[in-house]
Amino acid sequence: MSKCDISIELDDPQAVYQLGDTVTGAVKIQVNKDVNCRALKIAGLWKTHGRGNTDSCSYGDHIAFEGPMHAGEVKTIPFNILIEGVPLTYRGEYLNIDHYIDVRIDIPWSIDPKASEEFLVLPGGTQEILEPSNADPTAASTGFGCAIFTLLLSLVCYLVSLQFEDEASKMTGFCVAVILLVIFIFMVVSRSLRRLREKKLGLVNLEMGTFIVTPNSSVPLKLVFSPLKPIEVNKVTAKLTATEVVTSGSGTNETTYRKKVFEEITKLSDSQLFQPYQPAAIGGDICIPDTIAYSFNAGASNKLRWELAFHMDVKSCPDWKYTANLRLVPHEHVFGAPVAGAEENSLDHNQSDKNEQESPEW
Repeated sequence: MSKCDISIELDDPQAVYQLGDTVTGAVKIQVNKDVNCRALKIAGLWKTHGRGNTDSCSYGDHIAFEGPMHAGEVKTIPFNILIEGVPLTYRGEYLNIDHYIDVRIDIPWSIDPKASEEFLVLPGGTQEILEPSNADPTAASTGFGCAIFTLLLSLVCYLVSLQFEDEASKMTGFCVAVILLVIFIFMVVSRSLRRLREKKLGLVNLEMGTFIVTPNSSVPLKLVFSPLKPIEVNKVTAKLTATEVVTSGSGTNETTYRKKVFEEITKLSDSQLFQPYQPAAIGGDICIPDTIAYSFNAGASNKLRWELAFHMDVKSCPDWKYTANLRLVPHEHVFGAPVAGAEENSLDHNQSDKNEQESPEW
């Protein structure tokens, strides 16, 4: 028999909470044996589960009681946990995020009694949203130094391999040197193709007001450039994807799984001819789907990424490609009020896609 039995009662077990709300209730402890409670800890807890390793984080932690507890005693301790700065409840294919009231009793030299009670956190309330980090599409490549370093490292590995007497060690060193040399060649070729493209196409800049997007919205964008030579652009596309990325295991046993929950390609331009030294722009609107698969990157092993990949097919010239990270958040979190026809807080949500894509289910 456990030294203490814990039960958690929410004031409203059917409530659905939003950011800024407070979860209230009481913890009831039936004491079965005399114990010295070093700390009775109550906290909110979000935790992932699914195919990846578990990521979790507590919030609103506090110690509600310290001291002796006697057999036969029943303690009732109220709690209130503020919900802020946490991800929303999510039910996906490889990734799930759930919220709990977590209670633990720290008892010296004994297994700590613990209990948890689940609750839902759905869109609502406002919070500060940070822009996702993105590389500058016009930034010059910094790979020249890395290429030289790779070449020198390949040479060193080859010279070291010549010092070994046994054939196995020589072959290993030689293979490492060859692999590094291949990497060097690849880096040089990539840099050369980039320079060739820039001599014709010039630098391409992405003009997009914000990389923070909301469901069921349209995002205007524009690719701006000034070609240095006459060029023909066959087509320009933008591919919007959402992917669950989870990692299980660690070290040599680490495995990463990916599941696309959304993919759509938008054509921004058909074939066009551009004259040199004339400002050019290719623009369009990207439609964000009505979905609850919000961006998530609060843990080490579980992520939900939204990316926008551009592809400019240029005739007789290396193609221009660039991928921007987006952050999809509920409309309410940015603007403070729901839009008409916004997503319903339902526990069942299905969204079809072309191949393997299956939408999260609530």
